[in-house]
Amino acid sequence: GSSAGPYFSPEALAMLDPTRLACSFCGGRAAMATLRQELGPAAGNIRHRGVSAHQISKNKDFDMHQNSPVDPIRINYFDIIEKVDKRANVLFFVGAALTFASTLVPEVRYPKLFVWIQIAFLATVVGLFLLDLTVKLRLSPRAADARAQDFLSHAYGQDLLETRTSGYYNNNAELGMQKIAAQTFENTLFTKEISRAMFNRQIPLGIIYGLIFVVGVANRDTSITLWSAAAQVLFGEQIFMRFVRLWWLQRRAEQIHEDLRRLYISGSTGVQFDSIAMDAYTRYEMSKSTAGITLSSKIYTELNPRLTNDWNQLRARYAIP
Repeated sequence: GSSAGPYFSPEALAMLDPTRLACSFCGGRAAMATLRQELGPAAGNIRHRGVSAHQISKNKDFDMHQNSPVDPIRINYFDIIEKVDKRANVLFFVGAALTFASTLVPEVRYPKLFVWIQIAFLATVVGLFLLDLTVKLRLSPRAADARAQDFLSHAYGQDLLETRTSGYYNNNAELGMQKIAAQTFENTLFTKEISRAMFNRQIPLGIIYGLIFVVGVANRDTSITLWSAAAQVLFGEQIFMRFVRLWWLQRRAEQIHEDLRRLYISGSTGVQFDSIAMDAYTRYEMSKSTAGITLSSKIYTELNPRLTNDWNQLRARYAIP
């Protein structure tokens, strides 16, 4: 967060009320010492940075009762993947521009320019290759492992990671398969809606690319090298294939979510419940890995209030603790 305000861990917030906190900030060292004694280990998570009680009471963003999710897994592992993906997109479109340029610049008339275009295109290809290799063999597996460890830590009440999410899985189901089923049910709700929103926002861009390609192919004056280059760009990994993978992930998450909904309706118990829940969890994890899509943190933030409300309604409807 910002360096201009107080930082409170979830543990510290749970043990405080606004009145006592304000008094502690105003009452000097003695009051703060008393407060730290009461908090014990949690006191180490409070850093006083000279913020007055008046500032705290007037700050509309300071809500003592708000249980906003804290996701260190996203920050430590997935944010970097998003950044690398953005750089890969830039390289892709630079390479696409160079591809078109190579078809428009006559090699005989401008030999030096043509050579430099080819060199630049080769550099973008190598750059894309290295970024793709880094994401698929290093960053994505590491992030997936951390997310799975966090998931199982919550499901079984264990600490498989040093830093776990807080407020990320919203249920009080029994530890074990009941917890796995509830968490997967919630995960698929968020994944299907976020991936749908991502897909819908890219539809206009896909239509524009498709129309340009169709018009180019239909035009007899368009050289075969030019529309071949257009096909290479359109059906590359960053445009058409990304649309397909997003659509596929959304459909898979929707299907798994529906399977879990039917599981709760059926009233299954024991081994039957456990086997179906584990099947749903493994299919969900496999689907994420196969699609290779990092869900947008921006869209997650936008949709989180509505989806949290939807999840609470599902919990009430299917009697999920």
